[in-house]
Amino acid sequence: MSLADQILAGLQSALRAHADPARASAQKRYFKEPIATYGLPVPQVRALAKAYRPRLKKEAGLEDVLALCQRLLATGGLEEGLAVETLMEPFVKLLDPEHFPILDRWVDHFSNWAVTDGVSVHVIGALLERHPALAGRLVPWTAGASRWRRRAACVSLVIPVRHGRVSPAQVFAVTDPLMLDKDDMVQKGAGWILRDFSISHQDEVVEYLKKYPAAGRTLVRYALEKMPEDVRRQFITCRA
Repeated sequence: MSLADQILAGLQSALRAHADPARASAQKRYFKEPIATYGLPVPQVRALAKAYRPRLKKEAGLEDVLALCQRLLATGGLEEGLAVETLMEPFVKLLDPEHFPILDRWVDHFSNWAVTDGVSVHVIGALLERHPALAGRLVPWTAGASRWRRRAACVSLVIPVRHGRVSPAQVFAVTDPLMLDKDDMVQKGAGWILRDFSISHQDEVVEYLKKYPAAGRTLVRYALEKMPEDVRRQFITCRA
């Protein structure tokens, strides 16, 4: 049995051992989309996954860890997907542009907002922070049929935006195709990145939003969230 087989089997065994059927039922009601879950809280998932990191750092290379994480995501399980962020944490600094196609394939397995956001922000986003030119490769994601791929295009920019690593042109190239998207999860993703970007580029975001009077209400509400009240009122007046 390979190292990846051992860790996958061991982690899933640990998840099953700590399963909470009552909490799993509550989680399934909380998520709007169908999910497969053992009912574990996120801190517990992280603790179980973290226990495997010393062995991975000692015995595995980056390619092994990437393959393991793809297998975890492919299970479709909530906890398996959440474990990816924790397992990858010591290895994200080793990611290079050549690994982007692997991460692109991971996105095909996203099936809920929790896994989408965790992996996009902390793994894909960590790569983009160090190699911001890769932001352009998110643009094709915005045309994807999957709502999670379209959301991932936005939230993968959270860390680069917060650290000032991407330009207005790079951000707006991703949000442009999504400004009229009807999906609420996509609207929240686009609004989130515009909100964070507005902290350092408030005027640009306000002018940008004025170009889209038909943008979704959820998107606009998120985008204006961190702006001063007088700016929000001015913007609403401009849209009236």
